[in-house]
Amino acid sequence: MIEQAHYPPAPEPRNDADPVAIPTYIIDPPTYSEAIPAEAQPARTFAPREDRLTRILLIGRLSAATGDHLCRARNISANGMNVECDARLIRGDRVRIELRNLAVVEGKVAWNDGTRIGIHFDASIDVESFLRPSDDGTGLTPRAPRIAADAAATLWHDGRTMSARLHNLSQSGCCLIGDVQGATDSVVRITIAGLPPRQATLRWATADRAGYAFHTIFSFADIVAWQRAQADRAAATG
Repeated sequence: MIEQAHYPPAPEPRNDADPVAIPTYIIDPPTYSEAIPAEAQPARTFAPREDRLTRILLIGRLSAATGDHLCRARNISANGMNVECDARLIRGDRVRIELRNLAVVEGKVAWNDGTRIGIHFDASIDVESFLRPSDDGTGLTPRAPRIAADAAATLWHDGRTMSARLHNLSQSGCCLIGDVQGATDSVVRITIAGLPPRQATLRWATADRAGYAFHTIFSFADIVAWQRAQADRAAATG
């Protein structure tokens, strides 16, 4: 025997003409002044509008009285810039920043939290124009910013070892001073004190110096850590 299912009775038909209770606040929400007495309402003030910030990530060179420092610009406005930099600068120190697109700006340190530095420009800039790639007239891509540096370096080429001094350094290359020899485009192995060795190609040479392009670039963190170690060593030796 099949048991018949039982269902609850259907609801009574609803008369759409019946009034429906609608909360008053849905139709006519209370205004701020109705909800809170005027004497209890806080004064309405508005903070001054901040400069429009443009987020960027550009490598640059920060020059100050302490020397050159590799930096990485994080954001910029018409009146200032926020950069990652390990430079030991204090508020009011003068700085000059050159980005890879050849743009240059000068200003003063507004704050330094140890890893980032706020720069206030001497004069307002047009951010869009400032960040536009510049043409140096050569038609070549601008090279990575190079920082002035001084450290011992060793080259290996054709079974010979040569000693030199580091003159400047970037993530992608360096300039060495000394009796360095070799033909343009020759490949050498360079070891700079405090940095891992790199294969490099000789790009140009004069009587006492030469420029090299690394086959593997150094990271931003590599250069920053190296500069920090150099500064600590200099401070320890007085």
